[in-house]
Parts: sequence; C-alpha cells; structure tokens
Amino acid sequence: MSNQKYIISKYTIITEIEYGFLIYNMLNGLLTHIYDKELMKQVKIMQEGEFLEGALDKRLIRAFCKKVNADEKAVAISNNIKSLWNSRRIGFIIIPNYKCNFKCIYCYEEHNNKEMSSDIVFNLINAIKKYIDMHDLKQLRIEWFGGEPLLSINIINNVSNEINEYINDKAINAEFGMTTNGYLLNDEYVDTLYKKSFKFFQITVDGGERSHNMARPLKNGDPTWHVILSNLERMSKRKNWDFKVTIRINYNYDTLENIDQLFDFISKKLDNRFNVYFRPVGKWGGKNDNNLDIVQEEHLNIINDLLIKQASGKIISVDRHYDDYNPMGMICYAADPYNYTLDYNGDIRKCTDKIEDKNDFNIIGTYKRGEFEINNTKLSDFIIPNWMRGKDTKCIECKFLPVCFGQLCPFSRIKFNKVRCVGNTDITLAAVLRARLLYYNSR
Repeated sequence: MSNQKYIISKYTIITEIEYGFLIYNMLNGLLTHIYDKELMKQVKIMQEGEFLEGALDKRLIRAFCKKVNADEKAVAISNNIKSLWNSRRIGFIIIPNYKCNFKCIYCYEEHNNKEMSSDIVFNLINAIKKYIDMHDLKQLRIEWFGGEPLLSINIINNVSNEINEYINDKAINAEFGMTTNGYLLNDEYVDTLYKKSFKFFQITVDGGERSHNMARPLKNGDPTWHVILSNLERMSKRKNWDFKVTIRINYNYDTLENIDQLFDFISKKLDNRFNVYFRPVGKWGGKNDNNLDIVQEEHLNIINDLLIKQASGKIISVDRHYDDYNPMGMICYAADPYNYTLDYNGDIRKCTDKIEDKNDFNIIGTYKRGEFEINNTKLSDFIIPNWMRGKDTKCIECKFLPVCFGQLCPFSRIKFNKVRCVGNTDITLAAVLRARLLYYNSR
C-alpha cells in the first residue's frame, strides 16, 4: 500500500442532497453523485483531513483530491494562461447600430439612431479579412449586438456574405450569432440567418405575459410577449437547423408571480435547443434606475436557486448556469485578449458599455482604416487582473480562482477599482449542480 498522503482539493465543493452527495471540482470541471454507502463513508474521510492513498477509491482521489504538497494554484494559473493566450482564435461583438424598437424599463443604453456607414462596413470587412490572414486563424466567432441588430439586417447580410465567402476554402471553425429582442425574428429573417449559418442567439423574455409586457414594451407602448413567443415557436419547427437559443429572463419580485406561464410554454412548445438563463434586474445606469424595484441582495441566491430548480423540474435546460462554475466559466468576455467589441463608428472596445465621454478607457483602438489598430496599454488594463499586478492576494487564495481568476468584471475593476467576486455563492452553486444532475439524468 502506498504511503503517499492526500487531502481534498481546495477547489472541491461537496453538497449534501437528499440521496447522498454531489461532489464538484472547479479546477477540472468533474462532477459526480455519490449515493453508495461505502463511497459516502469515503467522502467523510476525505473531508476530515490528510489520508493515505489506499483509504479512498482511486477515482475519488484523481477527481477531487491532491497530493499534500502539490501546488494546485500553479496548475490553475497555467491552465488559464494556456486557454486564453491563443492568437489563432478571435471573437468579435459587432454593434451595427444604436437603434431600438423597444422601450425597456431598465435599459441603460443611449439609443441615438446611429448606424454603421457604408465606409465603416467596408473597413470592418477588410479588417477581419486581414486579421484572418495575419494569424492563420482557426476559430472565428461573430456576435451581433446593439441597439437591436435586426434593424440593420442589410449590414448583417453584407458582412456575413463577405466573411462566409472569404473563409469558404479555409480550415476555419466559424460561429455566427446575435443578441436580439426577438421581435423581428419572423420567417423571412429566420431564413436569412439560417442561410448565413447563424448558430446561437440570446433573446430576452422577462417571465409571463404581464410582467414581460410591463418591462419590455415597444416604443409606442404596445405589448411584445406574444410576438416573441410565436417567433420562438416557429424557430423550433426548423428541425434541420442546428442552433442554440438562450432565453434570458431578467427578474424582479414581480416576474416571479407569473413565470410559470413562460416555463409552461417552453416545456410544451420548444425543444432542447432552447435553454434559460436568469439575471436579476439591476440599476445599470439607465434614466429609470430610481424607479426600479430590484431584488434585494440577500434574496438573490435563494431566488436564483428556486428558479433553477423550477426550470429543471420541467426539464428545461439552464445551460448557461451549468457553464458558470466550469473552469474559467465566469471570466468576462472583455477580459479575453482575443475578444473585441467593434462599434458602429469604427471604435474598438472591450466591454459593450457605451458612454464615450465617461468611458474613454474602454476605447482601445480603431478599425477605421481597414485593419485593427490596438492600444496595448489600454488592452492590458482589461486582460491582466489585479493579482497578477501584485495589487491583492484575495483572488489568488480564493476557492473560486479557477472559475473567474478575478476577471468577473474587468470594467468594474478598472472604472471603480472594485473587483467583483463570485464568492459567497455556495447556495447558487449547489442549485446549479442539482439542476445539472436532474436535467442530464432526465434525458
């Protein structure tokens, strides 16, 4: 028998449920459900401190433990560096306009009706082509954002056609998608996006009919719920289309009262290409912030837990939440060195936040001359977290390090000198693990 001593990994989370334990490791993303009585005894041994190798099943040791002197922190940091620093992939969030057909009560954007000019579109296409050639690109991801991107469908068509044609004979894995309010996703637009190989969408539906229509009406005040849901149902009937739709639900206390109406629709009318994602309504800098009724911080984890359980109980996938606690699952897109937001006016940003006079630090370059010109000093502010700069030790010692690496929100870190933390989320993590188990066992 080996004399090698082991202890439980710092990044292993054990959640006791009705039938045994859920065990999850945030460094390697491994999850198991332990319900065998002998293995449950071994879990207890694992929790008590050091143990010899022969005391536990080898599978438990490999997945959830470490040698006493092993440096897990170094492994986590190494994995992070290897994952992020790969110049043969690129992601672009393209903002073709700041126009919108909605008047959402919590909106923080300034809708100025501006749109990409033909010159900017021309230079955008050339800049992407040049980047593809310079970096021998293997992965390309383009997401359209706004405003409401479908108000610029001609620009989306133009750029998508040019890029698809350009990469047609190249070994590039390309993904196209968009964040849209879904109101304009009629059959004509769906056909257009299908032909352009769009694969992913985020569409917001704030609960049942009453709460959604109060939160997300048209500019003229007309309701939008039925139109959006009809569009989603028609999308689901395209059985030959391989896509994913995340239905984002921004919730407050009012949303919870009739959310079953939405869950019933999803479970009865849609298929497993559709999943849900929950975010509390926040005071995000909009003109109506003072009038918003938002969920109190002490209630957030409990409500998130209940929503995840409720959706999973109807066999509705909560994929985005499953991913949250994966290794590097909560690193913001703006912290990725190979992800850029391309504004309608030729600016390159990291975060999609758009208040130019206040957020000049967020403008890190330009593509106005047909190539990507980056200010590397500004770029470094986003991609190098405080703990790498020797400014704090809290993140580097945190059990959630492999999940976010102190990069949950680089915008907040730079603008407010406040490092947002995923800590104190054990309730939500437990809910995510239970939901993941329930959903996959049901399939």
